[in-house]
Amino acid sequence: MSTDPDKEIDQQRFVFIVATILLISLIGWWISLQISQTQDILSARIEKLKSVRAEAWLYDSSKVLKYYEDSGALGKKDGSDIVIVSKLPTELQSRKERIADIAAKFPDVQIVPKPVAADDPPLLDMFDAYLTSDQSKLENLERERVSVIWKAALQSGAMAIGILTGLIMIYNKLNDELDLKLRQKNFLDAVTHELKTPIASIRIWTETLFSKSLKEEQLAKISFRMNQDLTRLSDLVGNLLVVARGEAGGLSSNPQLLNLSESLSRILSTMDQKLGPGNLGLAQEIQEDIYVKADPEQIEIIIENLLSNAFKYADSPRTTEVQLKVDKSRAILTISDQGYGIHSQNLTKIFDKFYRSGEEMTRRVPGTGLGLFLVKQMVELNGGSVKVTSKGPDQGSTFTIFLPCAEKL
Repeated sequence: MSTDPDKEIDQQRFVFIVATILLISLIGWWISLQISQTQDILSARIEKLKSVRAEAWLYDSSKVLKYYEDSGALGKKDGSDIVIVSKLPTELQSRKERIADIAAKFPDVQIVPKPVAADDPPLLDMFDAYLTSDQSKLENLERERVSVIWKAALQSGAMAIGILTGLIMIYNKLNDELDLKLRQKNFLDAVTHELKTPIASIRIWTETLFSKSLKEEQLAKISFRMNQDLTRLSDLVGNLLVVARGEAGGLSSNPQLLNLSESLSRILSTMDQKLGPGNLGLAQEIQEDIYVKADPEQIEIIIENLLSNAFKYADSPRTTEVQLKVDKSRAILTISDQGYGIHSQNLTKIFDKFYRSGEEMTRRVPGTGLGLFLVKQMVELNGGSVKVTSKGPDQGSTFTIFLPCAEKL
């Protein structure tokens, strides 16, 4: 059983989006884990530094208490609480010596006259001397902690940005591939329809010709219809061959000095007859004697494609404005219609191979998505450029071609 290509494409995009969300979640978890572990490690170092303060207090207090005990300055009252029963011994280290001893043994603590932290302990028998952690080292550790957190966050962020950039590039590439796949599928459907319709029509006309006796008027009508169908087939095959040559690198231009004004007038007259006199609703404004160096056949294909689109993508009665003028050293050809228009999001894709606008009105119009692709390719082969503008659906569209002017010999 065959799978609907649209559903398959949607499923592939859904799987990619889910995988991307999971990967982003893992990146977020990893970043938070790194920051948390960094904070824990540095917080432990800070706590270890603070624990030195307690060690310094125990070191000094044990020396003082032992000296008191050995000298008999401590005694027991009523056999329970220990109390000082005599004056402090004069042999105890001086204040200066004790502070110097603590500083030598514990360089990470300071002795200050007032507590810095609420739990800074006083030295025994020195109530104006408090032990506190070295504030400069605490500040350095805190700065290091913040720096490491920022570093981890920035490194993780850079990694996340790199991964997300890669994912976006992959997604865009996948989108392009899926869009191309869908356009190719639509192209095959369109070509099949474009081939079947005129072939079926020609078959009916042929059977009619050989099975019935027809009057001159009927024969003329059938001949005209068959000629239209054959022209349609010829144009389709011609476009396909041109695209194939382009894909193989064989599409080239044969530039000649060309009076674009005369060529445009002739092509407009031919297309008006081909599509039915007056059906295009042509409004012409053509400046005379504008010369360019371009391939005449390709210029004809370019203009015919744009006029054909103006006919197909607009309802009757139509108005098609064609203007040719010179601006400095450029010939500017503008073809505007009042048809179905183009959505702003499709303007950048309109010249892509196999692309057809997704609006419902334009989908009902036969086509292969090759016409505007060929227009752009051929305009650029002749040294020019093309752009399209539209105010939106049902607001018409304007195609503008710029070609470098050439001097008349």
